[in-house]
Amino acid sequence: MNHALPFHISGRRFQAAVIWAAVAAFLIGGSCSTAFGQAFTSLSGTVSDASGAVAPNVTVLIEDTSRGISRTAVSDETGRYSFLQILPGKYRLTTKAVGFADVVVENLELQVNTPATVNVSLRVKEITETVTVSAEAIQVNTTDAS
Repeated sequence: MNHALPFHISGRRFQAAVIWAAVAAFLIGGSCSTAFGQAFTSLSGTVSDASGAVAPNVTVLIEDTSRGISRTAVSDETGRYSFLQILPGKYRLTTKAVGFADVVVENLELQVNTPATVNVSLRVKEITETVTVSAEAIQVNTTDAS
């Protein structure tokens, strides 16, 4: 049995083929990692109250309703929040804090490799209170003095 290859590659040709294959793999791999690295963006900002004081521990939610994706962050002691490596698209940003009205930012469009900043100012929640008083009517005697 003859196990020889039907063609002959000299040492130099083999080395050149290996080098070209390595260069091609490097270039293709580099292009893919660059493309994937640019497929994200980020969003950050500061949450404050109406007086301008920073608001820590505020829940910040971003939702991409077209994809069914949502993420949550909590503002730190300086009122800062951030979302790193999020997909570009249209988002809804909602902030929730005890004693404050929810703030909703609709149609927030985030672009590829373009970090965005959205600062949020909270408003005190209006408290609506309804008091219902019920009592029986007192019968007044209007016919005699007894």
